[in-house]
Amino acid sequence: MAGPVMRFRSGSISATVWENERKDGSQFPTVKITKSVRDKQSQEWRETETFDVNDLPVVAILARKAFEALALDHAATSHPVTSEEGKSSRRRKS
Repeated sequence: MAGPVMRFRSGSISATVWENERKDGSQFPTVKITKSVRDKQSQEWRETETFDVNDLPVVAILARKAFEALALDHAATSHPVTSEEGKSSRRRKS
């Protein structure tokens, strides 16, 4: 795993995008969503992947932000659609 490439955070919840490498050398992103919590006994901070029901709207927003960043990055680096490709992939209005 190469390491984190971007992070989206709201309060104690964050979505971190990691760049991973396949055996063939190609790279692909993954997203890890975590919540920072403080242990009551040791007072140490740790990360959990468990969320309260009230955390879920924030989780959804951060997941959406990570998706948008990855989708926009992919769109910017992919080849432009040619006029022939665009014609075949567009939906017709009825």
